[in-house]
Amino acid sequence: MVIYALFWTVGAPGTPPATGPQSLPGQELDAYQNVWRPFAGDSNLANDANYSVVKSFPEGFGAVPANFLPTANTGAADIQTFFSSNAGLREKPVGQDWVVVPDSIRYTTSANGQPLIGATFQETFQAPAEGEEPEGEVGAINPDGETYTAFAFFDAGSPLFPSLVMLGLVSLLFVLHAALLYRDEGKERQARERTSEDQEEGRLVPAGR
Repeated sequence: MVIYALFWTVGAPGTPPATGPQSLPGQELDAYQNVWRPFAGDSNLANDANYSVVKSFPEGFGAVPANFLPTANTGAADIQTFFSSNAGLREKPVGQDWVVVPDSIRYTTSANGQPLIGATFQETFQAPAEGEEPEGEVGAINPDGETYTAFAFFDAGSPLFPSLVMLGLVSLLFVLHAALLYRDEGKERQARERTSEDQEEGRLVPAGR
């Protein structure tokens, strides 16, 4: 089990690291996974000194680094999902048929060093009612449609933590098992030595005694 836990934690050929348990008992399955955390520009989080740069958006933001673009695109999709379908929002400021305005995803880092993006979403043309003329190509951005800009910071999480806990627990049990085994073997050795001494004394006692 120690070897398995070690592979789960640091990886091995063909096995990436952090492939063991993904959460601890009683926690959500993604409790330690990296995740984008969306928030609005007028939310309490935007007033936090770590994220207050969003107040001046797009100032303070720049182009998304090329190596981070796929992650940023995922973040923009998560922002849209949150603001269009989150059950905790009384009003949904983004429609499910809205899209990200091209080149609107901007990037910076928060004061505490987390990747931070802002993205603008806009209404699209939808299929007209029967008998009406379409206003534009269905699915294309409606230039006169409403827009909404929101933000998200990237929480890298700690995917290695559950594996480290498992490695520590298994290692502790191994050490405890080894200590108990050593103690039991010591007792058996002492018992054998006493038996051997008794037998030796029995051979040394004179026959007529």
